[in-house]
Amino acid sequence: MYFFSLRSCPIENSELTGAIGGIFLVLVLLSNSISAGSAQQSNLTRLGVFNSIQTDPSGDIVWLNSGNWTLKELNSLILTFNATIDMKRANGSELHSHKVNNLVITMAPIHDKHSEIIHGRTLITMQGGFVSDVPTEINLKGNNMSLYFNPNKIENHFGNQSIYGSILK
Repeated sequence: MYFFSLRSCPIENSELTGAIGGIFLVLVLLSNSISAGSAQQSNLTRLGVFNSIQTDPSGDIVWLNSGNWTLKELNSLILTFNATIDMKRANGSELHSHKVNNLVITMAPIHDKHSEIIHGRTLITMQGGFVSDVPTEINLKGNNMSLYFNPNKIENHFGNQSIYGSILK
């Protein structure tokens, strides 16, 4: 630590005081920035399961959807969303799976007291390969979640309905 006297300095006291004040402010800002940078980062991993039905326009159950999902965040920044959706007909036939990943956020998540809505685009595996850039909405509310894909991009495969699930962690 250095001490000096303003009396013996050839610069006017008011000029020196202003300069020292500016230097002090820069040091405080740097100190706060270093402290914030070294603060513990907040990692959050949410995971859950799907357990949902898909109906036709008359309301009859056509598909049963199940599976699991994970959402990873670092300091409120969503890093990854991965899901496996297993589908089978209501009679148990035509079992197949879809993988969902490569989430790209298209707008800032919407937060309120009890929910979070995430808009983005994902990559989904389909029977003929994969479909990229699928408009996707993830809605987390309490212990529940829903996942909605724009039906136009995936030939209405999941219907015009959300896939519902639970948040386990």
